[in-house]
Formats: sequence, structure tokens, C-alpha cells
Amino acid sequence: VALLVLIVLSIVVVMLDSVPGIHAGHGPLFWALEWAFTVVFTLEYILRLIAIRRPLRFVLSPLGLVDLLAILPSYMSVFIPGAQSLLVLRALRLLR
Repeated sequence: VALLVLIVLSIVVVMLDSVPGIHAGHGPLFWALEWAFTVVFTLEYILRLIAIRRPLRFVLSPLGLVDLLAILPSYMSVFIPGAQSLLVLRALRLLR
């Protein structure tokens, strides 16, 4: 349940950050929150890989790919300008 709440909060942050007026006043806060969410989701993904017997099988499964797509855009945004817009993919985690 906590992860679902974090996913929804993350989506709300991404949506609010996309509004220029709100971003102008709270951009640094949104940036910090987004990285905090990314760290939590990354730790959850790593712990899941550690906890299961066949991690490669999970990584290549539809659920594993959804989880990876949820965290990858944040890391890609460090190297590729505009990749931050892919953060809406995090909403796919709600379907799990």
C-alpha cells in the first residue's frame, strides 16, 4: 500500500511540475521529491531482484519491465535532455 501511495504521489509531482507557473515556484522541491521517489523505487527493484531465485527471469517479465521503465527515465534524464518527460511511464506501475 505504501508503494501505491508513493507511485500516486510521484505522478502528482510530475503533473504539477509540468505546469510552468507551479514549476517556477517549486521546481527545486519537485526535483528533490522526484529523486527521492526514484531512489525508493530503485531500492525496491534491487531488493526484489535480491529476494527472488531467478532475477533475470523477473527483469524480462512484463512486471519487471514495467518496474524498470518506472525508474529508468530519471536516470536517463541525467544524460539525455528531455527524457524527464518519460516519467509518466511510472503510472504503469499502478496497473500491477
